[in-house]
Amino acid sequence: MVANNLATEGPQGNSIPIEQRVDRVIRQLLEGGECSAGLAAHACDLKLRTLQHQLRQRGTSYQSLYDDARLDLASKYLETSALPVRAIAERLAFNDSAALSNFFKNRTGICPREYVKRCRRT
Repeated sequence: MVANNLATEGPQGNSIPIEQRVDRVIRQLLEGGECSAGLAAHACDLKLRTLQHQLRQRGTSYQSLYDDARLDLASKYLETSALPVRAIAERLAFNDSAALSNFFKNRTGICPREYVKRCRRT
């Protein structure tokens, strides 16, 4: 699990916006194999309702950030690794490779295998 002391300030002492903090936490939690809104709130040292409220004030939601992170990571894995779709699905907390394929196609318009083919052509 992500440590509870997630930095809230950037390199020049600037406060990091909540959506960037949550995005960072989501990615760390996904890498660790366990991710939920409750765990993300805990890692940001916030109550779940407070996290949801702050994200809503910024025009986003945990689910939106979670989906964006999963799409970004799936794209990265498909582009840069030889992992099969099944392994990527497992790593990103999808129920199975079909769930990842459907999610990816709904978000990008192409299935993961086609995405890999296009990446290899360029």
